[in-house]
Amino acid sequence: IVPSTFSDIYWEPTADEAVNFDLEEAGRLLDEAGYEMGDNGVRVDADGEPLHLRFGVDAGNVERETTAQFITEWLTELGISIEQIISEDVQDLYDEGDMDIVFTGWGIGPNPEYNLYRQSCGQLPAAPGDGSTDTFYCNEEYDQIVAASQIETDEAARTELYHDAQRILYEDAPIIFLWYPNVMEAYRTDKIAGFETQPSDEGMIMGQMGSWAYHGAQPAQGESATGTPTGVLIGVGVVLVLGVAILVFVMIRRRKTADERE
Repeated sequence: IVPSTFSDIYWEPTADEAVNFDLEEAGRLLDEAGYEMGDNGVRVDADGEPLHLRFGVDAGNVERETTAQFITEWLTELGISIEQIISEDVQDLYDEGDMDIVFTGWGIGPNPEYNLYRQSCGQLPAAPGDGSTDTFYCNEEYDQIVAASQIETDEAARTELYHDAQRILYEDAPIIFLWYPNVMEAYRTDKIAGFETQPSDEGMIMGQMGSWAYHGAQPAQGESATGTPTGVLIGVGVVLVLGVAILVFVMIRRRKTADERE
């Protein structure tokens, strides 16, 4: 959930923990779980119901539409029936809990608590359209770790809690992380100087938490104070590229109403 740009709080599985792409192993796990292959090439559960998933894809987003083709082919090969729904209203369908699989993504700063909290039980909706969950996921152990990280004042201990939370998300896999897109920022170095980036080493300017980037901004040497305002970024000059956005592939847990959860 945290990109490697923020190396201190970034967590990566070890070789023993890593789950690698393996369709054959995925098929074996489905067999083991009792999803038998039907005569039509679609797996069925113990009640004979086909394994059918609705896949919401953002219309006009070439990157996501292309990726969805690969994912659909792989899942179909495994015997999972996929209904692709390409729509400009995917977010609304997602919020209503009407999708089984969607794409989503976010930016993140050096404090990941908000992004971690969005995966907690407290973000589940009480009614369709409520809540702000990314995944319709709930794990009480995960919630306890995230809550502890919010009050932990020791940096090393808090970092370990962040790692533990990310490890649980990786193992439970309500989200499957696909890639970290790079974000491009550009400005006139002959006009503006003194930006503080986040992180400090090749970090971002506009996407960071807070307004620290602009506190040190000033006219470049030789540029008068009446020149281009420091708040104006012009798309030429030095380019900063940073992988701070995250694109993820979400297997949505079907939304339940408050009555159903009771």
